[in-house]
Amino acid sequence: MKYLRKFNENISVYNPEWEKFLPETMVVLKGQDYGLDKWNYKKGNIMLNADMLQISYFIDEWMAPDTLEIDIYMVKDDAYEERGDSTTIKKSGVLDYYGGSGKIIPNLRLTVDITFGDEMACEFTIDRANGVRLFQDTTYNSKFDPSNTVFALEDESLKDLIKFLNRFNHGIELKLEDFKFLQS
Repeated sequence: MKYLRKFNENISVYNPEWEKFLPETMVVLKGQDYGLDKWNYKKGNIMLNADMLQISYFIDEWMAPDTLEIDIYMVKDDAYEERGDSTTIKKSGVLDYYGGSGKIIPNLRLTVDITFGDEMACEFTIDRANGVRLFQDTTYNSKFDPSNTVFALEDESLKDLIKFLNRFNHGIELKLEDFKFLQS
């Protein structure tokens, strides 16, 4: 469950070597009343808890929120029942219909929280059955943030984040189109 893909090798998240796959910088675009701010954050502390990675980025600029934090919760989602219907999806696990075995294929589900300063910027899940599913965001037309301003990652930063998230063995190939809620 807790492995990152690296070519044909697995690297456990308990091995600090995986940290080199993180983007060194993240550029945040944040809308304000007077226009769009562009903040360049540098990689800071990385913490591993039992089932969660906490990745923080910092900035030392006047008037900028001091941190950008990405929390990644990992859940091996395999608590299902066996069913005769090989096309049934239970929770976020997927039944193996190869050979009609009806066995559940374990599914790694990631829940990703992005916090900007002390504001929850967005929360989404990634899993094989549902792809990328947004729960909360604070950008245009958000039901959680009535200010109707932008929170986004610059394209290169978003691509780097997607490249990192694709290293997890969650069973899908993430694309830029899956993250429209983080684009300006």
